[in-house]
Amino acid sequence: LANNGEPKPLWKSNLKLSENENFVTNVLVASDKIFMGSFNGSATKVYCFTAHTGEVIWQTSLTGKSSSSFAMQSNLLIISMEDSIYALDTNNSEQLWNTAIPERVNINIPPVISDELVYFFNLKNKLCALNLNDGIPVEILGNIEIVSVNSFSISPSSIFIGSGLGRLIKYTAGNYQSWENNLGIIDSISSYPVLSNQRVVAGSVNGYLYVWDLTSSNFNDVIIERPFKKAIRSSPAISDEWIFVCSIDGELKAYSS
Repeated sequence: LANNGEPKPLWKSNLKLSENENFVTNVLVASDKIFMGSFNGSATKVYCFTAHTGEVIWQTSLTGKSSSSFAMQSNLLIISMEDSIYALDTNNSEQLWNTAIPERVNINIPPVISDELVYFFNLKNKLCALNLNDGIPVEILGNIEIVSVNSFSISPSSIFIGSGLGRLIKYTAGNYQSWENNLGIIDSISSYPVLSNQRVVAGSVNGYLYVWDLTSSNFNDVIIERPFKKAIRSSPAISDEWIFVCSIDGELKAYSS
């Protein structure tokens, strides 16, 4: 930080975008690399920068649109497109596999990697999985189909799914529903559920912060009374005993958990 407490710029990329090209994905930082994606109306361009200088290491184009975050494990960068899931080598952009998805992909929900599987939702609101190493589809026990899915997170034993209809649903290891919390039509989960220390934390459209206690058989929820004036779409961050939350209008708050 600079002397006045404000962040000090270290570098600025002079990247020249083509006509109608706009960045549409979140920034993914891993080790000494930064990954971002843009869309120009017909193709998605994936960029890899060095985190220290902003220099472009590589860039590659994929036909179709991606509008969500990427997922990454080891040297695999997973990208969800409208009708395919891609795996690129983070070192050189080599395409390691590409799996076509007949039911198409919900590109508004980023893929999630867990236990050597890539999870994603198709446009029929069904949770699907691919083998991380070769992209071959994997059958999931049970049949998870949730109307109006807008987010999901995975722990070693559970899957948590947030719905725009005001529900947070937990599935256990066998993908059989173990509980459901219904916020009602007056509110809905709008951020990704974040898991930490037997808790699930998520923000809502109406600006509420919800904390669920996973050690309770009744999945008790604690609601922090209307802390924000606007919706919470960015995922909360948990560090030690603190919860950091930001709403869409830039209001950032920290809570002791």
